[in-house]
Amino acid sequence: MDYGNFNDTINETNFYNLLKYKINKYEKFDLVILADDYALEFGKKHRNTLFKNMPIVFLGANNLESAKKMVLYKSTYGILETVLIRENVDLISKLHSNKNIVAVVYDDSKNSEELKEFYSLESKYKNLNFKHISAGDMPSEEFKTKLNELSTDDVLLSIYSYNDNGGFKNMIKNIGELDNLTNIPKYNTLTFTTNENFAGGALVSFVDMGRTAGKIGKDILDGKVKVDSGFMDLRPKNIEIVSLLENLVLSIIPYAKNKDLEVIFDTDEEELFMCVDPDKIERIVLNLLSNAIKFSDRYGKITATVIRNKDILLFSIEDNGVGIDKENLESIFRK
Repeated sequence: MDYGNFNDTINETNFYNLLKYKINKYEKFDLVILADDYALEFGKKHRNTLFKNMPIVFLGANNLESAKKMVLYKSTYGILETVLIRENVDLISKLHSNKNIVAVVYDDSKNSEELKEFYSLESKYKNLNFKHISAGDMPSEEFKTKLNELSTDDVLLSIYSYNDNGGFKNMIKNIGELDNLTNIPKYNTLTFTTNENFAGGALVSFVDMGRTAGKIGKDILDGKVKVDSGFMDLRPKNIEIVSLLENLVLSIIPYAKNKDLEVIFDTDEEELFMCVDPDKIERIVLNLLSNAIKFSDRYGKITATVIRNKDILLFSIEDNGVGIDKENLESIFRK
């Protein structure tokens, strides 16, 4: 469902009738995937009729309240898409201290939730001077004039707004066409606009969200859903993951010593950069490590191993504790 082609009642009704015909004809669909907020709203509207008893995975959801209501339905899971403002400001603070950080948005400044979040960081990052330009508040030429007034004392942060009605792409194009901005550091929040002379920054990746949604969908179809709550708020970053895993393992040594446990970290890769959500990785790894300590006998050994197999990173935690009964192994991913 492309909202650009279904943005009125008549087209939406026709689309609904088309889906209803297909569902009735083919009797059973194994899974429904909804991409972006408009599709999410359509799915929520028809959850108990058109999509009754069908597992649903949604991705690219920006409306938190709508997503919360959606996951109340049985067999419905999803991924939130968040604008990585805090992460970009933090990066700019480290690389461009004592500069003007100029947020460029398209959404009207009075209604912009993104700008509210941007200025909420002002008290924390006192080494930056916070400003903004709202492209939606002015004609294109005036917007370009404002951009031309920027200097090497400025750092530009282009912030994607989910309520801009398509104006964001034009805004990015205008920024990319201005030669005087070549020497000004420019950061962005979306991967698909990094080709417009932007340095990058902490970026939202639609590809990663799609892969994650596909993985959740496959787990649903295979009968091994591993999501604790209805939706996941992913904040992926490019990080050096070996050191992250090593630091997490080393952090539990004081607790392991209380039971006289030996902790070993072994890796065949000294350094490896991956795009992951470090908070999720930390939560998962610490949970596994705490269980290893909890169920290990005194004077035992816990071994954490990192192995690279082509494009796959394998991380395992092994202990010689009580273990899990064989008849229960098939149930370990169920609540």
